[in-house]
Amino acid sequence: MRLPTPYAVLVLLLLTGCSELGLKSFPVQLQSEQPVLGLAYSDTGDRLYVAGARYLAYGRNGAPLGRRLDVTLSQVAVAGEFVYALTAGTAELRLYDPDGQCRSCAPDDRIPGKVSAVVASADGRRVVAAEADEKGTSLWVWRVGVGAVGARARGRLLYGNSAGVRHIALSPDGALLLVVDYVGNVTALDSSSGAQRWRYETDEAAGRPFALFALWNVGANPLVGLSARGGFEPIGQLDPATGALTVLAPEQRDMQFANETPAVVGTLGGRFLLGRQDVDFQPRVGVLGRYDLERRTFIPLAERGRFEAIALSPDGEHLAVSRGSEIDTYDVQDLLDAPPHAP
Repeated sequence: MRLPTPYAVLVLLLLTGCSELGLKSFPVQLQSEQPVLGLAYSDTGDRLYVAGARYLAYGRNGAPLGRRLDVTLSQVAVAGEFVYALTAGTAELRLYDPDGQCRSCAPDDRIPGKVSAVVASADGRRVVAAEADEKGTSLWVWRVGVGAVGARARGRLLYGNSAGVRHIALSPDGALLLVVDYVGNVTALDSSSGAQRWRYETDEAAGRPFALFALWNVGANPLVGLSARGGFEPIGQLDPATGALTVLAPEQRDMQFANETPAVVGTLGGRFLLGRQDVDFQPRVGVLGRYDLERRTFIPLAERGRFEAIALSPDGEHLAVSRGSEIDTYDVQDLLDAPPHAP
């Protein structure tokens, strides 16, 4: 039997998308001119839901699954067998099944409201939505009745404030909701009753910087992105019981978060962050990096251009990022073991 030449082996590696980081890539057909803006894994990790593509779900091999969509989606969140998504432009909250069948598209089943964000807890048991007024300013957050359609999908109002809603996050068990407003404060609410648990109020003189976003998909403590001069957004940890802030060391500022929707996730166990480092603020240049919260060190891992969306599989083994119409998936353990990227 004739063995493949080294050149043929290289071609095979490129075709299969293998790399030292466990990288696999596949293209998706976009539904419009906008790139892929949202990613979320199914609870089993065997499907990747993609907001912005012609199909809602894709298999691990990159093959589209289910039926083709008739709208462009901008966000996606998964709660078990229920997939929530926002339509681009019209900001309609839709409920889909895993194969892309819309459960809320019949006239009587449409979910009312102009929704600006939808978030599901890591365990899939709680879903909340932020709603905007006619001018597009997000002002309210309400609990979503998981699996319900029509007006029944709108659960209890959890938050309403003239300071608005910049960003929302749920604790892994869905019990606590964090709302970041446009003034830079963070309000922690019981996601069932809406009762306030604590409030982080920005005060530069007192060492409490302006909050940009909250991140709490894994780990014991929520993380908060903080505004700072020079464009380097530091990360802080909030005490989940009191909201007390601990700002991480300046070394972590190598990982920049210039977006209100941060391209970053935390690994299971909460020690590492995997996210985008913007390079010289160039919109199409970015490095996938790893930040060690324990050692407070940042390591760049791979430079393949800026990515817009990022998602971690429920088992913590796979990471997906989107670059335009291309999806890259990585083995998380390979990312955690990898040495610094050499440009």
